[in-house]
Amino acid sequence: MRYESVWWSVDLPAGWDAYADAGCSTFKANPEIGVLQISAARKSGHLITEDELREYASERIGALVPLRSVAFGDFSGFIATYQKETWRWQELWLRSGHLMVYATYVVDVNFKTAEDEVLRCILASLQARPVNV
Repeated sequence: MRYESVWWSVDLPAGWDAYADAGCSTFKANPEIGVLQISAARKSGHLITEDELREYASERIGALVPLRSVAFGDFSGFIATYQKETWRWQELWLRSGHLMVYATYVVDVNFKTAEDEVLRCILASLQARPVNV
């Protein structure tokens, strides 16, 4: 199933549900293991830069959590993986042209790698949608 937001789209595997919240889209398997949320912002003046992504990440997680470079579909950027209490967090700041995508995946540490491959497939299918100006 292809899920399409206004500015981006992803492929979802069988058994995954999707719904739009105020400001983001939420994805989870049935039965639920972890939760993926994706939101986006668009700049009209200039392309999103790598430095801007680093700045957004630093504001969100600080300097203590390392960032790794990643590329998924039309997007490239950074991922941070860390544990907070009993939850494993993955946060991604991705860019494609004028579009920035922020994604989070949260899962109980007891199942921390259970959906890693599925998550990679979903993110690999991420595409920017054309915007009518």
